[in-house]
Amino acid sequence: MVAFERALDGLVRHAHLDRTALAEALKPVMRREPKSNVDWVQSDLYDVARAVRGDEPRGRAALMHRAVHINRTTPSRSYSLAGSTLAARLAEAMDVIESGTQPFLLAVPTLSTGALDAAVLVERIAELDELGVTPAPVDLAQALLRVTPTPDRQGLRAAESLASDAGQRLARWLREGGPAHQDSEPKGWPHCKPPKPASQGWWTPARPGAVMDPPLPQVAASLIGPYVGNSGLADPMAPFWVAQLPHHREELMARDYFEPRMSHRGWPRNLPFVVESGGPAGYSVHLALAFGLILQTETDAVVDAVLVLAARKQLDTDLLGRQLEALLNHGWAYADKASGSLRAAAETGAYATVWSVLRAALPGLLGKTPVRGAAAMLALAVECASRCGAKGEIPEVTAVADRKGSSQTVKNARLLREALR
Repeated sequence: MVAFERALDGLVRHAHLDRTALAEALKPVMRREPKSNVDWVQSDLYDVARAVRGDEPRGRAALMHRAVHINRTTPSRSYSLAGSTLAARLAEAMDVIESGTQPFLLAVPTLSTGALDAAVLVERIAELDELGVTPAPVDLAQALLRVTPTPDRQGLRAAESLASDAGQRLARWLREGGPAHQDSEPKGWPHCKPPKPASQGWWTPARPGAVMDPPLPQVAASLIGPYVGNSGLADPMAPFWVAQLPHHREELMARDYFEPRMSHRGWPRNLPFVVESGGPAGYSVHLALAFGLILQTETDAVVDAVLVLAARKQLDTDLLGRQLEALLNHGWAYADKASGSLRAAAETGAYATVWSVLRAALPGLLGKTPVRGAAAMLALAVECASRCGAKGEIPEVTAVADRKGSSQTVKNARLLREALR
């Protein structure tokens, strides 16, 4: 993502300085054919490079059709909201290059998460103000969505000193903290099973407040605004999604799909990017981790995400454990896979963390009929409890241990009961 953003900004900068020289320099690296006719999510810098060179604009026609259909202010109904926003930025970069008015882009992040330092954005807008340049609207919108909220009064005063509309929008954005964070936990949970993805109706983002006045271009506002139909972020997830909303990971993950469909090849491997970004980590972030642990398609990435969130003291082990229990009891009978993922985390030395998750999950997994794979969960619990010195009776474990028989589940429950004494 960082390389992509720097390259996009580099095309704009060098085209502004000497477009002819840039076009000549690009000649040896241009492809003859596009990589894909449906490459609408991870949109292509070659589209912009072709515009620099004045080549047949496969980029503009195909890009606009894939991303926004009619114009650059309306998100596509067919494709990803995230992809539409990125494609709108690329199309706008082509316009900037052709007009030669804007010498650089505002939205280039200063951190690998996609976050943009407020003081840097103030400097960039001030430089455009001195040149008498009005920023391109989608570029400004993406910069605002990326700017890091700051309580620094000096930085706020610097923004307030900017006379341009862009400067005043930034000042208002910083004063109000950008779009409000929203709780994505569904009503009635944990007494109901985890719901379907947000884009299928369980979470509806509130309309942003005064910070959106004047409103962002619709293609950018759609990332944080109310849904249109069933529009979500769509498949497959890519790191640039997170970089578009680097301070709103909870809202971003509430829009994703956490089911074994096309997207499960994308979002689990991107969970490390999610947990490294900013904003609250609540129900949706933890639900993504729970699904990742169960699906076991990108175990290393999911485990990394769990450990990073724990290291940052942002992991709610009780919430994660209850979500695992609810999923395993409501149609996701993969306790053996979940225990394998949790074991991988424990073997990094995070025995206490994994125990805390299991401590929350086990009571619901050991009912009248323990879930399939409960023996593996109990075996891991024995090891974790022993390693971290956990004590204290769990009534449900005791109840299983007191049963007659010699099944592996009963045996492991007895071992755990002893370890906790």
